Amino acid sequence: LNIPAGDALTPALAGGGGFNGVYNVTVTVTDTAGNSTSEASTGELTVTDTTAPVIDLDPSNGGSVNHSATTTLGAAVSLDDNADEATVVEASDKLTSLDITVAGLLDGASEKLIFGSTTVAADGSSGTQSDITVGGVRVNVTYAGGVFTLQKYDFTTLTAAEAQAVIRNIQYQNTAGAVTGGNRTFAFTATDDAGNTSAAATSTVNVIGVVNAAASTLTPTSASITANGSSTQVLTVTAKDAAGNNIGTGGATVTITKLSGTGTISAV
Repeated sequence: LNIPAGDALTPALAGGGGFNGVYNVTVTVTDTAGNSTSEASTGELTVTDTTAPVIDLDPSNGGSVNHSATTTLGAAVSLDDNADEATVVEASDKLTSLDITVAGLLDGASEKLIFGSTTVAADGSSGTQSDITVGGVRVNVTYAGGVFTLQKYDFTTLTAAEAQAVIRNIQYQNTAGAVTGGNRTFAFTATDDAGNTSAAATSTVNVIGVVNAAASTLTPTSASITANGSSTQVLTVTAKDAAGNNIGTGGATVTITKLSGTGTISAV
């Protein structure tokens, strides 16, 4: 409350003296998030929260809030960095929802999200999950149009610590018999009770699939060498999954078998 220096806080006296009039003051109100507003003309003030929450899936990486992970043949993997767990910052400590936007699925309902101990299809086909526990927090999970929405089980607000615990306890898994390689993305956002939504923090999961012999290539496809016991030919194998995605190191073992002749294969 800023009162002009020229006006003294002295009440008017019955016999005269003191201040008798209207103070021209400016009121500034600041909330805990640092949002402020000033008003000098009316008796009514409205403070608007314009500070959005912040989600960071990999806090030790100062240049990004995103996270990358790799899974071989669909093994379960966390969507945040388990060695440096996700953080959520929200000054009001009141979050109405967490959203996860899913993209890049290639194996339909065989691709899963694991919320705590509850496993659901990442394509949303498992339907609504009511009052499940994720990271020690009771939540409802709904799905629409590629987006999972998590809210507190009784639809009150989540604290930042609760939202953080939930995010830390979500995993991806692929249970397909022949896992299709490629990247899947899971973009997290949080909305506070003033309607401010955070920038997306995205977890990208690189899925290494099953080697498919028919899709894989051998270069050159045919070659002739002199049968002198010392000539060699370099063969390059590019391992691919059934969708034609290259499979890099860390995938399944590739075995090359000589079908006929007396030559040998080495340095595979």
